[in-house]
Parts: sequence; C-alpha cells; structure tokens
Amino acid sequence: MAESGRYGSPVDVTARWAELVQGPERGLPLDEAALLISAHATGNVDVPRELRHLDEVAADCAEDTLGGLCELLFFQFGFRGNTDWYEDPRNSYLDQVLERRLGIPISLAVVTIEVGRRIGVPLQGIGMPGHFLVQPAGRADHEPLLDVFNQRWMSVDECREMAARLTGNGPRWSPRWLAPTRPRAILARMLANLATTHRENEDMGSLGRVAELAAAIPGRPPGERFQVAEDLTASGRLRLAARLYLTVASDKRVSAGDSERLRAKAASLRARLN
Repeated sequence: MAESGRYGSPVDVTARWAELVQGPERGLPLDEAALLISAHATGNVDVPRELRHLDEVAADCAEDTLGGLCELLFFQFGFRGNTDWYEDPRNSYLDQVLERRLGIPISLAVVTIEVGRRIGVPLQGIGMPGHFLVQPAGRADHEPLLDVFNQRWMSVDECREMAARLTGNGPRWSPRWLAPTRPRAILARMLANLATTHRENEDMGSLGRVAELAAAIPGRPPGERFQVAEDLTASGRLRLAARLYLTVASDKRVSAGDSERLRAKAASLRARLN
C-alpha cells in the first residue's frame, strides 16, 4: 500500500488510486483522488503540494458562507469556464485548473466543493446530462443550483430547459438528473470526459492511462464498464480489457446473449496474449 501523501512513482499513484476508489465511498477524498488523475496522466504532479494549494485558496475566504465562497473563487481568484478551448485536457486536470483558473463544469465543481468543505460550506455535485452543477447540502427541491462554469444560479425550470437543449431527442427530463452525484461517479465522469478527448485526438497512450484508472472504480453501470474495456483494447491493454469484459459479463443486469458475447471477446483477447 502506498503511503498517504507520498507519490514517488507511477506505481505508487496507481496503488493509491485503487486504495481510495475501492475503499469506503463515504470517506473518499475527492480532492486527492482528482489530483491522482493528473498525477497518473503526467507523472509530475506534487499531490501534497496541490492539496496545500487548495488549503491556501480556502484560507483567503473573507466570509465562510456560500456567498463568500463565490466571491472568493469567481471574483477574487477569477476561476471561470474555458469557453475558448473546452476540449483541452488541462481543463480536467485539477492541478492545472488551480494553476490556470480555467476548467470545465465538473472540474470547477470539484474545486468549489473542496474549497467549500474547507471553509465549512458543504456542497454536492449534480451530474446532469451534458452539464455539471453544484448545490448546497440539504437544498430543497425548488431552490436554485449553482452553475460554476457560467457563474450563475439556475432555477429547476432553467435546468430542465438546458437539459432539453443538450439531450435533443434523447431521454425526457427526469427529476433524478438533479440528484446528488457521489464521489466515485464524479471521478468516473472526469475520466470519461478525458477518454472522449483522447479518442477524438487518437491519443491511444493517454486513452489507455485513463482507462486503467476507470477500470479500478467498482460498481459502475455495465455500459460504462464496457466502454472502458473497449478503450483498454484500443490502447493495447489486452489483459486488463479481458478481465473487465468478464466482469461486465457477470453483471446480472447484462442479458444472457450479451454475456456470452462478452465472454467470447475476453477469450479472443486472451488468445492474442499467448
């Protein structure tokens, strides 16, 4: 087991990641885990230093309230959404978001949640389709939510309208889309965003590194795990891909026919390893 706070090699980062995401979710440190995504991708992130960076940002908050938090992040420090280059992978690396003060909705939400936690303002992430919001813990169903990317409060009706624009002819609005997103799901979504970028850029090395972390997250839906297994296969990580196909095949939510096809995929990959 890697010693907490020490990341001397990529192996240490991978081991610490598995320790966090496979441990109790209630105590999962979202800030450290998000920084491990950066450390695994680049190999040169000082995780303890970046955690102190978050401490230092929080220490500058003049008023330990939600209003004070917004003033600190959006006006004093100038955190904002990167509308010029949304697909830049740096928008998903928490150390780079802290350095550049630019990000996408989910990475800015993680900064807001973690600085809020440090000043005693508990917040939760809300993973709508196509967008990510923040809400105060204990928020009533009719109260607005914080869009940290666009630095505005959104009513539930505005969330519904945004979801309709983003999903198009996709699934109809569901109140479940405004349910709090748990830490593992936040991390899985951060990795999925990076995977999409790396697929589009045909960066198989980076795709494989992202998929390696995603494969370690337990309890994800079969469709998500299948995509991770596909990414592992595309990046040449055949042994891990085969194991993940078998994991998906064993999921009770998968039909008998799909399970058989997945087992055949796993067998084919294993044959290629011999």
